[in-house]
Amino acid sequence: MKKIFILSVLCALALAGCAEHDLSSSEVISETAPTTEEPTETERSEPYVHGDDGYFNLDEEGNQFNMRYQNEGTCWAFAGAAAIESAYYMRYKSAVEIDPLEIINAVYNNDKEEGYFLADGVRDKTAGGNMKIIGEALSKGFGGLTVDNMDDLYSIKPDDLKEYIKKNGAVAVSVYDSSGNRGWYHDYYIMRNSDNKDTNHAVVIVGWDDHFPKEYFIDPAQNDGAWICYNSNIGSQGYGYLSYETYFRDPVAFSVTDEYSDVLSYDCGTEIDSFLYYGEDDGVTLANVFDKPGTLSAVGVSSLLPEENITIEVYTDDFSKLLYSQDAFLEYSGYHTIKLDKPLEVDKYALAVRYTGPAPLESDSFGFKNTNDITFKSVIKKGQSYVLLGGKWKDLADKDAKELLQTDFTPKNACIKALYTN
Repeated sequence: MKKIFILSVLCALALAGCAEHDLSSSEVISETAPTTEEPTETERSEPYVHGDDGYFNLDEEGNQFNMRYQNEGTCWAFAGAAAIESAYYMRYKSAVEIDPLEIINAVYNNDKEEGYFLADGVRDKTAGGNMKIIGEALSKGFGGLTVDNMDDLYSIKPDDLKEYIKKNGAVAVSVYDSSGNRGWYHDYYIMRNSDNKDTNHAVVIVGWDDHFPKEYFIDPAQNDGAWICYNSNIGSQGYGYLSYETYFRDPVAFSVTDEYSDVLSYDCGTEIDSFLYYGEDDGVTLANVFDKPGTLSAVGVSSLLPEENITIEVYTDDFSKLLYSQDAFLEYSGYHTIKLDKPLEVDKYALAVRYTGPAPLESDSFGFKNTNDITFKSVIKKGQSYVLLGGKWKDLADKDAKELLQTDFTPKNACIKALYTN
């Protein structure tokens, strides 16, 4: 098994919450450290046994999971590590081990100029986190790997989610976890909560059983069926069963690769970015100017909405000459790496993306409510990021950029990454 330790020198890392939030949410959700629950012998009698029809589990297809117990309020890191490990297996058919505690260190370390920082006295294992922030941090590279896609599946339908898991691997979701909606029944750790729309815990969907008995849940379900989940509250005791009727949100999945040698970017991530709607008639175009020789092989972009068309353009660093252009389609919301059809040998150049939908910009503000545990800092310097206005390129570091863009936030760097191969 290949073991990867995430580097703690990532230059732009972000906050995470134990369960993710949807596009309209701005809450940080932390959880209380779980109490390990052991099933009794009487509860272990006469368990239900699944059949083949309507049943699937990635574990039984060779995609095995490290069934680890979380430490304190760290479900988000354990769920994220499991989802990344699953994505790696689906891509390379070999195992990799991601240390959840190294994820936390990468996100909250102080060895960076900008990003998220813990307030005095706040411990990183209790601050909370979420999948999107993990993806943003690790998209800059970690231990020889790079998160090259982070699909935000908020609009996906249940049947499509099943097909996605079969093809791509496990999907992390956020749920509401309380002593009143979970427990052991026979050999099964079950959860059902159809009423509470809050979330405070992250689990990872690894499969499903359409015929799992509705009577097994503490609050009996109306219909049979459950998602099969890795749940760091119970670790190696087995998989949890989450009723189909249980509310969950923020399904997020990753893909990872080892093919990129360098990732260049200026932004702190796209989790709480303020999106720019104002630009030219044919959309908003943002650009970053990078100065590094090598082979530009792919471009990292983010999208607020699914099914968005974008155009990637490479210019000379003064924007006087277009060197390359390529259209792309983004199926899901989230972060995406687009491979160039023809990799370019570059030195100093401008990398632009034209969006048909909202364009992601780093903001100057902290976007989450209900927490004083975390502070945020973003930095932009002259000559880094630009927006196309009136046919001319405007430096986003200019003092009048906010006024010209008519935003209620101070714009910082464009969320565009340049990925190199050796």
